[in-house]
Amino acid sequence: MPQGHESAQEAPKPCPVCGIGYDDFRATGRFGCKNDYRVFAGQLEPLFDKIHHARRHTGKVPRRGGENLARDEVLLDLKERLAEAINNEDYEKAAELRDQIGRLEGNR
Repeated sequence: MPQGHESAQEAPKPCPVCGIGYDDFRATGRFGCKNDYRVFAGQLEPLFDKIHHARRHTGKVPRRGGENLARDEVLLDLKERLAEAINNEDYEKAAELRDQIGRLEGNR
C-alpha cells in the first residue's frame, strides 16, 4: 500500500503530545500542536503537494522568535533520532544525541 494512504482500518495513531487524532483534525481543520505535522506527515504530504505544490515552508520567518523555531525543529529531529537509537539499542549513539539535546535545551 502506498505511504500516506491509510485504509479505514489503519487509522494513524493520535499525537502523543496533544492527543488529537487525524479524524479530529479532518473534522475541525485544526491541529492541536506543532508536533501534529510530523505525526500525520504521511496523510498531509499529498494534501500539501496538492495545495501548495511543496512540502516545506519556504516563506518568511518572524524576526522575533525565528531562531527559536529553528532550534525547536532541530530539537524535535534529535529527539526522534534518540528514540530510534534507543529502539535499535544503539546506546552509544543515544548518549551522544541525549548530550546534544541537553546542550540545546540549556540554551533556552
